[in-house]
Amino acid sequence: MAESSKAPSDEPGETARSDERQRLARELHDSALQGLYGIAMAAQAARRTAHGIPDSDHLIEALDYIVDQSETALVELRSLIFGLRPESVAEEGLVAGLRRLAAAVAARQKLQVEIVAETEPDIDNSAKEALYRIAQESLQNVVKHASARAVRVHLVSEGDKVELVIDDDGIGFDLDADHPGHLGISGMKQRAIAQNLQLTVYSPATGGVEVRVRTQALPRRSKHVIPWS
Repeated sequence: MAESSKAPSDEPGETARSDERQRLARELHDSALQGLYGIAMAAQAARRTAHGIPDSDHLIEALDYIVDQSETALVELRSLIFGLRPESVAEEGLVAGLRRLAAAVAARQKLQVEIVAETEPDIDNSAKEALYRIAQESLQNVVKHASARAVRVHLVSEGDKVELVIDDDGIGFDLDADHPGHLGISGMKQRAIAQNLQLTVYSPATGGVEVRVRTQALPRRSKHVIPWS
């Protein structure tokens, strides 16, 4: 009988990491999320009551700040919990995941995030997970390095033909320079290769970065920085 090519030592480690992520997601949902939701509801109630108090302008201003911050934190926390649960994309779909991710980045960074994602792709959940993680890494790069004002997340799918594009209006970067451990490109490339996806990263001289990832069902485009091989 032929021996399995799968490394047996990888499974226990990955299982342990998955279990830990799920535990953290449950704890965040059951404690932090519920507590934060209560704070938001109480602040909103106090804000409505404050209108009847004379000379309450400073109080209303403070309550407005609490409501705004708590609602922003709720969006962020829900997105974090979604990202921690490995089954989230499988259960709720890639479109829902991208919308949560975009909303969290927009709320936290005060960045204009446009998302176009309507049709759920007909691809394996592992490929959906890879697309979600690539989008997540791309948006993190925008926040950390791009000095951008706006970013667009565009998912187009027709059955198993899927293309995800994340582009920004930031400063871009030198494609010929070394960026060891800086832009997460290596990790995105590894995710794409593992799922037989095509990944290209492009930064024109005029600025901005475009990350494009697509299934093999779509034809290749001519411009690319990271060769598909």
